[in-house]
Amino acid sequence: MIWLFLDSYHDRRTGFEFGVNPSGVKLDAQIYNDGNEDFAWDAVWDVATRVTRSAGRPNSASRCHSCRTAGNAAITFGFTVDRDLYRYSQRVSWPSSGSHRRGLVSQFGEINGLEESRGAAAFEAAPYLVTKKRVSDQQHTLGAPRT
Repeated sequence: MIWLFLDSYHDRRTGFEFGVNPSGVKLDAQIYNDGNEDFAWDAVWDVATRVTRSAGRPNSASRCHSCRTAGNAAITFGFTVDRDLYRYSQRVSWPSSGSHRRGLVSQFGEINGLEESRGAAAFEAAPYLVTKKRVSDQQHTLGAPRT
């Protein structure tokens, strides 16, 4: 898995994480209180992956409309990237985080000088239908006349 962690408010307490494996399976979560993860959060983002002989890697990623920012002209993000190699039980990350230290977001590195583009507002709708079948108290026998 490749994981991208962002602290878009740069408050060192809250953030977002996005993960993808070589098959294109995506995971995302919202981070609060410097390390608690909410995987029920569902971001709007896309990624394409490609598996080669040597490795699987993300090929390209589109814009993520789910991260909020403080609204400043020049933006500083907290940032971390991890690569998990589960078959070897290894994690490589930048910046390297100390497992002896408390917190997650407070250990992020920084990206400075980004500018936020103010494009059209994103909108996504996911319509769904829920049905329920109710069985009446009356018994119906196949072929018998109903009264």
